[in-house]
Amino acid sequence: MASEADELVKKGDKAARGGFFSGADWRKAGECWEKAAVKYKLARAFAGAARAYEKASEAQEQQGAPWHAAKHLESAATCAKDASKASGGDATLVRELAERAAVLYCEAGRPGTAAEALGRHAKAVDERGDTDGALTMLKRAFELFADEEQEH
Repeated sequence: MASEADELVKKGDKAARGGFFSGADWRKAGECWEKAAVKYKLARAFAGAARAYEKASEAQEQQGAPWHAAKHLESAATCAKDASKASGGDATLVRELAERAAVLYCEAGRPGTAAEALGRHAKAVDERGDTDGALTMLKRAFELFADEEQEH
């Protein structure tokens, strides 16, 4: 299953580079990377799934879809959390991906969703020993909720 995912990642990379006579095909690249991420998850290769979702997010950004890009980054953060649990590593990547997802949710006009994403992933960051990072994420989440409430 992971070898199939590896092939899909290569196919997506090729589509993103484009050819001599054509530009990058971000739609095709994104589809390949999304499929690869699912296959990696099924194979329990969570680090590979996180990388594939991150690439799929880039494809969505290139197509002007920040909401979908943020959703992929959230999926990448979840996979990074699972990879971190399996390897005993830290949650730095989880934090970075969740924070990038929050920025994209805000770009899409959804600060409440950004705050929820930060809150969900702050727990994983805290569990991996980065309490300060988790608190920073939660503070930002509260700020986003407060800003959204002021707008209403």
